[in-house]
Amino acid sequence: MRPVVTNALLISLLVALVPGCSNKETPTEPRRYIAPSKPEKRTPLESKALDGVLKGKVVYDGDPPPAEFISGINDHGDKVGCLKGEPLELHKQTWVVNKDTKAVANIVVWLEPPPGKYFSLSAKDKDRTGEQVVLDQPHCAFVPHVLTMFPSYFDGAQQVKTGQKLVIKNSAPFLHTAQWNLTRENEGYNGANIPPNGGKQEFVLNPQKTCLTIGCGIHNWMHGVLWIFEHPYHAVSDANGHFQIKNVPTDVELTFKAWHETRINPFEERKMTFKSGDNPGVELKIKK
Repeated sequence: MRPVVTNALLISLLVALVPGCSNKETPTEPRRYIAPSKPEKRTPLESKALDGVLKGKVVYDGDPPPAEFISGINDHGDKVGCLKGEPLELHKQTWVVNKDTKAVANIVVWLEPPPGKYFSLSAKDKDRTGEQVVLDQPHCAFVPHVLTMFPSYFDGAQQVKTGQKLVIKNSAPFLHTAQWNLTRENEGYNGANIPPNGGKQEFVLNPQKTCLTIGCGIHNWMHGVLWIFEHPYHAVSDANGHFQIKNVPTDVELTFKAWHETRINPFEERKMTFKSGDNPGVELKIKK
């Protein structure tokens, strides 16, 4: 990957699109990639088993916000192709709420071990060889809008790659790009054109404590959100508001967190202890 080369205006635009990905360390002008600091000393988390299942649902608290059409589409040269997208692709995806059930999509949930600990994973969970997390651009929106991945894990001394890669595709019949700002863990990327009709680019990224905003330099309203974890205990709520995390450590206290892209910090955080098999469902509510 090559260092990002852009200007302060573009960076500010991408940051503004996703408030939850902004923080005090977000650059306001191009600067060099900062290598991660030396990992803090941590010890493995001991648990009874790795067979707990966490399920939950997110609903909107109040009247769901109405869908908002992306006006920039009508002024773009690719308007005809853009308008062939599904209804969801033609509207801002900051809030995706089912008007009948109030189910909220695109909520990121994850688990964290106690301070000073790291998850001790099974061999099966560590091996993601050949696994791809795919972000497509079928028309003029990133699909899915929010996604998570697990490219490496901490073994007590360093990050070890799992084999999982991010693949950004362009299924549209016209050009797209992919770009993001640098963080303390990952280089910025000012992507070249991704060829139409199935072109793709692959990336191996590092876990980071904040989300990554991905934009398209040709269609400036487009953005996707990526969370990069060092463990597999994360999920994104679907169109029905449901989420599920498997192989959860049992009989040890963990921290459950839930996040939406309009927030800088998680909107829900609680201590939880899981047993083997299914556990009581987590019910979450959120509003603007």
